[in-house]
Amino acid sequence: MEIEFGKQRRLAEAVGVSPQRINDYLSGRRNASPKIAQRLGDKTGSDPFIWVLPGSAPARQAAVAGWSPPAAEAGEGAAWPYPQVEHTNFF
Repeated sequence: MEIEFGKQRRLAEAVGVSPQRINDYLSGRRNASPKIAQRLGDKTGSDPFIWVLPGSAPARQAAVAGWSPPAAEAGEGAAWPYPQVEHTNFF
């Protein structure tokens, strides 16, 4: 199962690790530390043990496939808070 890079990047930002590290977790090349496993479990709504145990890459991929990134927070893709002003060339 291939998880798109944008989703991996958003999950990495939410957890506080690099997107490459998320990719390593999903492919099974690396297992998460208990602290990161807890964060991943909280963010994806999955059991944290799947992120620590070897050989659980399919369960990890399924957990991320069902995860939805949170809506944009203020300052991150949010609308400009000031009214748009039409600029006039005075020269």
